[in-house]
Amino acid sequence: HSNDPFEVMYLQTYDDSPMAKEADDIVIRVEVTTVSHVDCKIRNGSFPWKFGTKPSFPMCPGIDCVGIITSVGSSAIKCGLDLGDRVAAISLNGCTAKYVKLKIEDVIKVPDDVDSAEAVIVLQTYVAAFQSLLTNVDGINRYSRKPLKDDKVLVVGPFGVFERAVVEVALYLGARKVYFSCIARDQPSYDTSIRMLGAKPLSMDPDDWSDELEGTIDIAIESSCLDRYEHSYRSLTEDGILIPTEMHDMDKNKDWLSGIEKGWVKTWAAMNPKCCPYDGVVECYLRDRKQFMVRNNLRN
Repeated sequence: HSNDPFEVMYLQTYDDSPMAKEADDIVIRVEVTTVSHVDCKIRNGSFPWKFGTKPSFPMCPGIDCVGIITSVGSSAIKCGLDLGDRVAAISLNGCTAKYVKLKIEDVIKVPDDVDSAEAVIVLQTYVAAFQSLLTNVDGINRYSRKPLKDDKVLVVGPFGVFERAVVEVALYLGARKVYFSCIARDQPSYDTSIRMLGAKPLSMDPDDWSDELEGTIDIAIESSCLDRYEHSYRSLTEDGILIPTEMHDMDKNKDWLSGIEKGWVKTWAAMNPKCCPYDGVVECYLRDRKQFMVRNNLRN
């Protein structure tokens, strides 16, 4: 990768819009897209591509979008998609272009009463919140009206868009109580904002709430790793589950000793039956694209 954008970026124009060639092809005229941390990692070369998934460069960025179908293959029509339909899409690249060619499994219809800009936000932020909260819920219960009924949820991490989405989705899915330990050093308190979301704010120092919550939490979602997930783990009930999502605090240290510690924590979380690390929407998409497929969603 070059640090000079003029060495790697170029403008491509279309005299005509692309057309669907294969039976499962869909062409979308992009209305809205996002720029996320995943795009930034792809741009600076730090994104951890799985074997066989890395596209050839140069490439157009953008991993999600909402747009209008301008061309469809025969299989797409059989799945209920047609010209003029508005769809949301997940891809690994290309979504910041004017047109993007995708496959059936990459898209899902957007309801008529949902704004495109609101819909595209759901794809990474709110889908991630939903998937992490329901990591341990399978089958028909996963899509029931209140799958988290009477559960207590603990969120530990910064006051970021993902953590706020977790609070909103948890309460919407029936959680009885949501606690939020906001890790925000040298910043004003977010307690008022946390209360406005419907959660109970906790101290940034886990020692202040550890005894109160010990053995009471059904789902703990932790993105900080301030204490190697120790206090979040202690808060779990006998059947509770810890969902590590990030290691923001450990990632700040780049020395070799911190690297060893980070590896040890990852290994511990991977081997512990009460832990289920969540790697994000993109990883879930690469691992099991069927969960995003329009055919499955139409059946649901």
